[in-house]
Parts: sequence; C-alpha cells; structure tokens
Amino acid sequence: MKGLSARAAAATIAALAALAAGAAIAPAAAACPVCYGQAQAPIFDGARWSAIFLGGLAYALMGGAAAVVIALRRRVRANLEHGPTVPPLPFRPADSPRVKES
Repeated sequence: MKGLSARAAAATIAALAALAAGAAIAPAAAACPVCYGQAQAPIFDGARWSAIFLGGLAYALMGGAAAVVIALRRRVRANLEHGPTVPPLPFRPADSPRVKES
C-alpha cells in the first residue's frame, strides 16, 4: 500500500476484513421466516401466543381494578346503611399518651 501510513493501511485492512466477514454471514442474518411467507414457523406461533397473553393480561388487570372499586363501593354503602363493621379503637386518638396538648 504505497502512499498510505501504517495506521491508514491497518484501518483499511480491518475494514476489508469486516466487509468480508459480513458478506460471509449475510445468509444467516436474513429476515425471519414470517417475512418470507412461512406462516407455520415456530417464531410465528410464539408471536401469536405472546399477543394473546398480553391481551389477556390487560383484561385481567382491568378486571382486578374494577373488582377492587366494586368491593370498596359495597363496603362504603354497607357502612353508610348499617354503621361501620370494624370495631372502634380502644381509645380516642386525643387520649393517646403520645399526643401532647399545647
């Protein structure tokens, strides 16, 4: 490599080696089977099941949140109609020895 410094020659050789390695593994780095129309490939089944799972997870979380809201609503209504179902505290907070009056 006439006219190039040692550093430039080394960089050129490294670039050519990387290009050759990339060309050698290009078939292995091709797109997934779904892109080539093989819809029965295992990767397609995995993608389908992951979409089903994530959709079900979203509905389960929304259903859980709705169940909590409904349970709290029922508890509040029962407390308003029949009084609190939880026994009262054994002392009033003002009677607590930790509370100091100023």
